[in-house]
Amino acid sequence: MEQRLDADGFRRLDELVGSDVALAHACVEQLDLQSAMVEFAEDVRPDDTIRKVIDGSRSSKRPTQGVRRQTLTVALSLATALALAAVCVPLVVIGSRATPVATVEALSERADVEGVAFGVGSILNRGARSRIEAGVATFRTESGVVLDVRGPAIVAWRGADRVELINGTLRASVPPSGVGFTVVTERAEIVDLGTEFVVGHRLTEETHVGVLSGRVDTYVWDAGRERTRKASLVAGETVVVTADNEIVTGLSSDMFAWFDRHVGNLRSVSGTARIAESTPPDLRPGGTVTPSHVLIVPERRGVVLTEPLTVESAGGPIVLPAGRAIRSYLVHFDPLAMTDRVPTGNIKFGGRVAGLLADAAAMTATDTLFGLPEVDYSDSAERGLEGDDEADVVADGDTVRFDFNISLGVDSRLDQFRILTFEGA
Repeated sequence: MEQRLDADGFRRLDELVGSDVALAHACVEQLDLQSAMVEFAEDVRPDDTIRKVIDGSRSSKRPTQGVRRQTLTVALSLATALALAAVCVPLVVIGSRATPVATVEALSERADVEGVAFGVGSILNRGARSRIEAGVATFRTESGVVLDVRGPAIVAWRGADRVELINGTLRASVPPSGVGFTVVTERAEIVDLGTEFVVGHRLTEETHVGVLSGRVDTYVWDAGRERTRKASLVAGETVVVTADNEIVTGLSSDMFAWFDRHVGNLRSVSGTARIAESTPPDLRPGGTVTPSHVLIVPERRGVVLTEPLTVESAGGPIVLPAGRAIRSYLVHFDPLAMTDRVPTGNIKFGGRVAGLLADAAAMTATDTLFGLPEVDYSDSAERGLEGDDEADVVADGDTVRFDFNISLGVDSRLDQFRILTFEGA
């Protein structure tokens, strides 16, 4: 059991260590050993160790006398360390290091996350595992890397600049501060050199790597997780590391398209905002009910105007320039009846916001241009924001703040507004 010292205990410990040099050295060595064992446990997967033990047991060679002597020495050393632990560790409790490595930035509407209890804004420490059963979870590492993880997936956080994709698919957007960020699977090690890339892996199967922009180096591992071969990829290139640890070209474009379609350049959300994990077919009153959250629906992307377009924005008329690629998102809130949460929060993008369309007429007029053909949109004059409902772009130019004025426990109606962002900005 863990024991903690009181004031008298600390004084006695000080007397013992101060009067006995051998005991002092023994305690220091034990603390160093425990620290090393903690680092080893964090960096080495249990299944790797078990695999090596099993492989060793299958060897037909008898151990030599030197090997037996070395094994005995290691065993005696371990026994000595454990004996010292009985003296030193109960006296001084060493807490495990909680090293923050990432923050949960966004979740889709039905994201199902297990392993640790967290929501938007929660902090993950080194050594944690995130299991996303369904939906999408977005994380930001301490070095600024944004990871979109699509469930089902399991991610192990090895550090602020290193994650292990045990199963699933992720997209990494790496800023200059995160160059060197690394994703590892059981097949390969993918090292970023300043880029945006995707990695897909299924346990015991292939690892897929594709680069959207910039460059990455993909190293193939052997059975002992040692690098054997390297494939350097630039924008548009893809590679597959097979179950036999061979490199072949080719990658399903669905990996690129899925993240672009369902996440786009969303970077983080807060408050009651959630990302739509699939496109809702009906955004008319009662068509897609959101009783306790505000839904962000990615719409058309890559819309390039051939001539300037003037639209009524939340802050007054704005002119959308010709020749710039624009991406649209619809913010949708329809509790149908009463809600128990005030719809408020922030939505941050990876590019500059071009404008907000909060007037019902302005949205209806641009449904064909920016909306999706497979979605039924409302033509109600009350679909927009009104009264004290607020939506505006904050000073950084890439974040939208919203706050709908509703009364809890009172029936609420449909509220929507459209966010236009510049792509590649």
